[in-house]
Amino acid sequence: MANEINTTSQDSQSVFDRLYFLEHFYLKHKFKIFGLIGLIIAGIIAFFVVSYLEEQKVIAVNEAYFDYQQGINKKENLKVISESNPKLYKLIQLSETLDQIEELESAKDNAELIAKLDKFSKDQDWLISDIATYSEASIKEDYKALNDYSYRESSLLKDFAVLTEAYGLIKENKIQEAHNRLSFVEADSKLKNIADYLMHYGITSN
Repeated sequence: MANEINTTSQDSQSVFDRLYFLEHFYLKHKFKIFGLIGLIIAGIIAFFVVSYLEEQKVIAVNEAYFDYQQGINKKENLKVISESNPKLYKLIQLSETLDQIEELESAKDNAELIAKLDKFSKDQDWLISDIATYSEASIKEDYKALNDYSYRESSLLKDFAVLTEAYGLIKENKIQEAHNRLSFVEADSKLKNIADYLMHYGITSN
């Protein structure tokens, strides 16, 4: 009887240790995920600026954007960008919102940031709406919304959504459901290593 109690205690501690490690692992990579999203937006902005310049030859917008990046007269340069290129201006605003989120330990209860993302998610531009939709669902830990998003054919961040949803399922001890979701991450995905880790965690904790 004493051995059974001791074994149960050790098993419980082992599960607790794994959950604790998983929590810290995910939080560590969660910030990397938002960092990657920020890089994606930065790349899109850079491409958009170059394309816009090639098509419109608007040197003023180019100078305003790069000065803004360097922190030079940011308010004035944002005004130039907003007047000449509203789409670029919205991308910059979204990028700044995600930067604020990345700096917070938890943004789930930050009503102001959630409201900003919600507004962006309803934007008519599909790119802005797509990134904001994923980000809002992830921050709010809305796993149904993440699931719905991941099944949309046009979604840009499907794998991010799958990982976030699978993490939530593992925390709820829904291991098989988590495995099913993780199987949607393709072998050539940049996030495959994280998916494999979460899959391994689920197997070893059974």
